[in-house]
Amino acid sequence: MSVILFVLASALAAAVQAYDPSQCTKASSGTLEGLQLSMNLIMLRAGVWDWDIILPSNVCPGSMSVVGVVLTACDPDGPPPPEVEFLGRLRARVMRHTSAKHVGTVLPTVYCEALGKKSKDASVWFSSPKESASRGTIVRVVPRHVQSN
Repeated sequence: MSVILFVLASALAAAVQAYDPSQCTKASSGTLEGLQLSMNLIMLRAGVWDWDIILPSNVCPGSMSVVGVVLTACDPDGPPPPEVEFLGRLRARVMRHTSAKHVGTVLPTVYCEALGKKSKDASVWFSSPKESASRGTIVRVVPRHVQSN
């Protein structure tokens, strides 16, 4: 089972890296310090230009809280790349300015900080890599505008 998950994760990571830089936007909000957690790649289905991305508040382990977020949004139909607008600490709007004929992607990375204490060492908070990879990874992705054919 873990081999399958590794293969899928590698394929998704390769999908993000396969984009030309002119097809991607990297936007951040908050403080980019502390424990860095890469979340699952979000697929934006074809035919939809406008999305709300809502990250879970419980993504950080223990008493840590999210202090920063980076979203890398890519559109294979670009340039131009998608536009990312943060609407709150854990919510962003992703707007595609192309034909949206192909699936786009968003790769979220969150930064966690314990209350009154920073830590860059994930082993302090997680008992195993599997636990860190599965914690709080449910992201709500809501289409705002569907392309009419």
